[in-house]
Amino acid sequence: MWEKITDAASPDWRQSWFRRAVEKLEDRFVAIQLRLYRGEREQAAEVALFLDQLLDAYPVPAGTERLKLGSVKRENAITERRLVADSIEQMHKLRTERSHALPEHRRRAAARAAEGTDWKRVMAEAADLIGRELKLRCVTALVRTLVP
Repeated sequence: MWEKITDAASPDWRQSWFRRAVEKLEDRFVAIQLRLYRGEREQAAEVALFLDQLLDAYPVPAGTERLKLGSVKRENAITERRLVADSIEQMHKLRTERSHALPEHRRRAAARAAEGTDWKRVMAEAADLIGRELKLRCVTALVRTLVP
């Protein structure tokens, strides 16, 4: 399973910051492929974590704030408005909910958000935007490998 992930990531594997971000989440990626997460929304939350980690690992000029889903969903000095999109906003909400919300809030938010959301489309769009911004060729393919 890990081999499928590294194969999908191979176009950008030589970039050490990218490789470290992917390797950091190896166990989570394997768990996604094993379908240990319930439904697309739970898988999307793990993809949101990955995209957030990629943004954070991306090298920025000294003295510049590190990138995060929460900062790129708004206009900022590095990405300007290029990542201001509904898919980025939705991924940020999932990421924030997973890391900061109490379990009962998470359940209520999941019930509200699950209705009518095409999580595969949201994941693919966010991955494509972030991949292009970070000049990575494999992000969309990697996400599609994780959640086919």
